[in-house]
Amino acid sequence: MDLTFLVQLLLNGIVVGVIYALIAMGLSLIFGVLEIVNFAHGEFYMLGAMLAYFLTVNWGFGYWSTIVIVTAVALAMGYVLYEGLLASLRGESFERSILLTLGLSMILQNGAVFLFTTTPKMIETPLSYSNIVVGESTLRSIRRSAAGTPSRVRRASPSRTNSAKSASSAAGARPSSRSRRVATNS
Repeated sequence: MDLTFLVQLLLNGIVVGVIYALIAMGLSLIFGVLEIVNFAHGEFYMLGAMLAYFLTVNWGFGYWSTIVIVTAVALAMGYVLYEGLLASLRGESFERSILLTLGLSMILQNGAVFLFTTTPKMIETPLSYSNIVVGESTLRSIRRSAAGTPSRVRRASPSRTNSAKSASSAAGARPSSRSRRVATNS
């Protein structure tokens, strides 16, 4: 196996692992503090992602304003869910909260399929088609942003843009004429 390919797999695995760890920390925090197993945790993540999609694509909000709005709406939805449904179950049998959140999960899943369809959606940003190139390994800038590390985009020379495109297509990124090289702050 090629060393470049292994480095590429390692970089992508770390970024995806950071995203999964963030979701898992939220789930374990809810269980640890409230002692409720929230089977609808992933569905709330999906609702936040769909709200972010509609805020940026349909209403033209920027990245940071979208984060603030989605965080505030998710906080309000969580508070309403807890006060409206889960607070009355506190101290009751453990199974009731499991059944309630499992049912809520099914309702949210099927409601999302009905309202949003199953077609994948993508938010177009300046980082959508840019890559970070280190040697022969590439990492999509949007994944780096999802992991919480900021990046700065600058245009590459034409000869380097072609090598970045071929490396990004090998890494599974969508090649585009808008590929950019990203400068990392060291």
